Amino acid sequence: MNPVTINHAGGDINIGTQNNDLNGNSSPALSFFKTSEYESYKNINPKREPQTCRWFLEHPTFQAWKARDKGGLLWLTADPGCGKSVLSRALIDERLVGVGTSKICFFFFKDNNDQSSIATTLCALLHQLLRARKSEGLFSKYCVPAIGECADDLKTDFEELWKVFKKIALDPSVGDIIIVLDALDECPTTSRNILIDRIGELYDDAQEECRLKFLVTSRPYHEIKVKFNPLLRKLFTIRLDGDAESDSICQEIDTVIRTKVANIAQNLDLGNDLAMTLLRKLRETQNRTYLWVHLILEGFEESFAFTHQKIEKFISTLPGSVEAAYERILDRCRNRADARKILHIVIAAQRPLTLEEFDIALEINTDLEAPTTDIRHLNCLGNDHRLAMIRNTCGLFVTVTYNRVSLIHQTAYEFLIQKEASPSVN
Repeated sequence: MNPVTINHAGGDINIGTQNNDLNGNSSPALSFFKTSEYESYKNINPKREPQTCRWFLEHPTFQAWKARDKGGLLWLTADPGCGKSVLSRALIDERLVGVGTSKICFFFFKDNNDQSSIATTLCALLHQLLRARKSEGLFSKYCVPAIGECADDLKTDFEELWKVFKKIALDPSVGDIIIVLDALDECPTTSRNILIDRIGELYDDAQEECRLKFLVTSRPYHEIKVKFNPLLRKLFTIRLDGDAESDSICQEIDTVIRTKVANIAQNLDLGNDLAMTLLRKLRETQNRTYLWVHLILEGFEESFAFTHQKIEKFISTLPGSVEAAYERILDRCRNRADARKILHIVIAAQRPLTLEEFDIALEINTDLEAPTTDIRHLNCLGNDHRLAMIRNTCGLFVTVTYNRVSLIHQTAYEFLIQKEASPSVN
């Protein structure tokens, strides 16, 4: 394919070669609107365990929203660690949110420069819409004029991007569209408020013509509720409160616990008595979440040589909360100085660093008497050795996915920030 060139007052704009999408179709959108690795941010979340997410999938509120043949917004709220992002991934990957030929587009917000911009959000949504079959006409009709006027600045201009998105979303030829926005609470407040306002205006303007649906997840923050309240008073917006479904969620978590304990017992030859004791202690814990279960059981498998006495001690002293589990992980860090440096870099980074970037960052000497002046002189370990060093030093706190280093969960970031700010921290 030849490069696509658009006339602009400042000179012709080459927006790249028409690449093929997954269906074998070519689309200039694949080169222009691909401004983030949005798919990898979805895929860093684990796939759902069998027989989970049913509390949501079978809920009458979700079923009514799904069956609606016109546009509408469903806002799902739940506390951290309850599996909202895992649910969002399942809805997308397994097409549980749409019917027939509905187009499903998504964006997973993260509290970093890569995934918190609402302009980046719209670029990702447009990229997904335009790489679908028969998209070239939409690109020519709606995107080319905007690119001709704004050039590359269009990629960072939310208002101009919204105009393009709105025109495409309301074009009758596009059909049904479902947008999944995960973790809206990790979007900066000002940007989040703008996005909510625009969604409300879109439905007001389109009224009965709109076949665009939004499914939004977030923590149940008061400031988000205040912003959604005007929309909730309208027929097209409903809220599903995960906290009100805590009993159903707990039942699913218990199903996961039973499965995982059975696997651990088999892999480690625990014996029936120890396995049943571990299962009982896990189920006795109040306010258990998916995140807590993951931290406890992964730590159980990785933490020590499995003598009978150590296993009994581990079971008898299970951390009762996610925060207590984080404390235990930190207590087990083998080299506290290295762990502190790694965690400081992860927190300070404006986006998840690649292993290569992290390798360099860890070797830079910040001593004012002998600072690093040339990275070519650094004694870098290489990706494989650096990966092993990070995992051995920080345990479950840090995860490396798609060659990028990040914290296991947003709550880990919040825990570390709070811990660092505490005057009692050593």
